[in-house]
Amino acid sequence: MPGMGGLEVLRRLHARGGLRLLMLSAHDDSAHARRALDAGATGFLSKRSAPENLPEAIRAVAAGRRWLDADIARQLALAAIDGSGAHPAERLSSREFEVFVQLARGRSVQDIAADLKLSASTIGTHLYHVKQKLEAANQAELTLLALRWGLIEA
Repeated sequence: MPGMGGLEVLRRLHARGGLRLLMLSAHDDSAHARRALDAGATGFLSKRSAPENLPEAIRAVAAGRRWLDADIARQLALAAIDGSGAHPAERLSSREFEVFVQLARGRSVQDIAADLKLSASTIGTHLYHVKQKLEAANQAELTLLALRWGLIEA
């Protein structure tokens, strides 16, 4: 989405209160699902999910019940039980994750700062923390990690 990421849109909609939100995402990893649930989604559905899951997900969320793809639910459950399914990007704060994904997509620090209404130095600080937490030396390594983890597509 140009100008603003899906997680930020989700946060803003959730802040309005009283909404049941189903996030439909191109991503099918537990890291994005966890971030969406933390940002206020009632459900998370990957675009790669079976088409018959969409009406089921909509009905569940409309009724106020949580809904997740079965594979994502399994990953999240394993991570909660023993950490075996924990995604390396889970080490990042919400803002760090958002900056990480945008940088991995090739966005500049200045563009991200303008979109998030933060200073470039604040984005630089987030970038520094992301590199430290993910043990990456530069933006190219961050992009490679995001590709390997399925957080972005080539």
